[in-house]
Amino acid sequence: MKQLRQTIRRIIFEMNDPYKEYSSWEENHKRHVKLMKLIQTGDTENINQALELSEAMEYIDSFSYKEEIYDGYSGKKIYHYYELYAPFDEDFLQTMRSTQKYGGKYFEMTEPDDEVVVLMFVEKIK
Repeated sequence: MKQLRQTIRRIIFEMNDPYKEYSSWEENHKRHVKLMKLIQTGDTENINQALELSEAMEYIDSFSYKEEIYDGYSGKKIYHYYELYAPFDEDFLQTMRSTQKYGGKYFEMTEPDDEVVVLMFVEKIK
C-alpha cells in the first residue's frame, strides 16, 4: 500500500511539474543555438545541413537555394541566397534574429513578408 501511494504521488508530481515545460523549451533553445552555429560558419554544406535539420524538426516549412556570381573591382564574389518558407517555429525565428543581430557577421537576414525569410552569405573568390 505504501509503495502504491508513493508511485501515485510520483506520477501526480510528474504530471504537474512546473519545470517540465521550461526544460523542453530549454532543450529546444539549445537545438536552435546549435543550428545557428552551423549557419554562422558560412559554409554552404553546413548551412544546407542546418536547414535540412530545421525542416525535419518542423522549425521551417521548406527552403530554397540560389547563388549568383558577381565580378567587380574587388574581385569575384558568390552570393548565396537561402529562402526559408513559413510556417516558422517562433522561437527558432527569434533565435535566428538575435543571432544575426548580435553575432551574424557572416550572414544577412531580411524578412520581406511574414511568409519568407531570406538569408544571404557572401563568399569571396580569389
